[in-house]
Amino acid sequence: MAQCNMATKLAQCFELLEKAAYYPQLQGLPAIEVLQMVTGKDPFVCPHCKKGRMQALGLWMNKHVEPGQGRNALPRSLK
Repeated sequence: MAQCNMATKLAQCFELLEKAAYYPQLQGLPAIEVLQMVTGKDPFVCPHCKKGRMQALGLWMNKHVEPGQGRNALPRSLK
């Protein structure tokens, strides 16, 4: 099934099957909440002391790294 008009096509499929549309309970939730629901653990609890809470320092998705420049890049002495 092509991705265009997917909502319309899915609705038509469920209508033809005479079944109610299935929408997952996790749809639309932030990834952190899903992780917490699935694992049953708080992902922000400190892994060392188990009491403190970790905080995000920044968003990794906003960082752009050129190929070969990331933390896995070869040191200049080896190039």
